[in-house]
Order: sequence, then C-alpha cells, then structure tokens
Amino acid sequence: MDPTRDDIELAFVREFQCLGQQLAGVSLLERQERVRVAIHKAGKAGAVFHVEPALSYAEAYRVWSGKSLELRAKPRPHIPVDLPMQVSDLKDLDPET
Repeated sequence: MDPTRDDIELAFVREFQCLGQQLAGVSLLERQERVRVAIHKAGKAGAVFHVEPALSYAEAYRVWSGKSLELRAKPRPHIPVDLPMQVSDLKDLDPET
C-alpha cells in the first residue's frame, strides 16, 4: 500500500519534531520549508524513507509537497575539474633546464 500525503506528512512531523524542529502551529508552506531544511541538515536526501522503503526522503518530500527537495530553477552548471599536474609539467618549471 502506498502511503498517502497525510501519512508522509505525519511521518515527517514525528521524526523531525523529535529532532527539535518546531513544526506544530505553522502554515503548511512553512512546515514544508522547515522539513526541507531538516532533511538537508540531517543529510537524509538519499536515505530510505522508513514509511515506504521504495522511496528516498527526497522522493517522499516530492510526493508530499509537489516540489523538488533542491528547489533550483535550473540544473547545476557543469564545473570541469582540473586534473592534477603531471611530473612532466614540472620540468617546464625547473630553472636549470
């Protein structure tokens, strides 16, 4: 049985309120933002969601809120990684040659 949005919300509230997040008495949008931040702080975005093991926390958040966990408007830019210098590169730096 797939969990409903209410099941997911209740699971988030139980888990993160026990960890010190204030989730009661705030609007739904505020609660969604606080849960999103709590998932990031706890490093659980890719972890298995305990209510439905087929979902990660990020996927459960998407089912519940209808929004991506990351909330970026466009994908991250690809940043090329420079390779470390090779020994042959150091030969050019040697003042004696």
